[in-house]
Amino acid sequence: MRTLVTTLGAALVVAVALVAPAAGSPAASTNKDIAQIAASSPQFTTLVSLLEKAGLVGALEKGTYTVFAPTNAAFAKLPKSTLAAVGKNPALLKKVLTYHVVKGKAPAARVLTDLPSSVTTFAAGP
Repeated sequence: MRTLVTTLGAALVVAVALVAPAAGSPAASTNKDIAQIAASSPQFTTLVSLLEKAGLVGALEKGTYTVFAPTNAAFAKLPKSTLAAVGKNPALLKKVLTYHVVKGKAPAARVLTDLPSSVTTFAAGP
């Protein structure tokens, strides 16, 4: 399983950082949450379907997060059998997806200098 997670992490290098405020915050009244942002872009259809399958859409509405969102192009680089296997394993799917989520805002400058050494992803626990 560790090899599969490593393979997925290496293959999903094409990612866009999506950041959204909590649904209840003042900024949220004009902004969309992470799932809404991803759903509004055709480059994230695979991610959105996997978030829904993993039951993570609601979790991304309740806080400010940065999601290093793999695009459809990134998912296309995976062997179809790997993506299918992960999609059929809810625990592994959730772990892979939450590995791409960081609480708070992670601007590009911080990503280049701090990540991954100083940031805990949701895969390690929120």
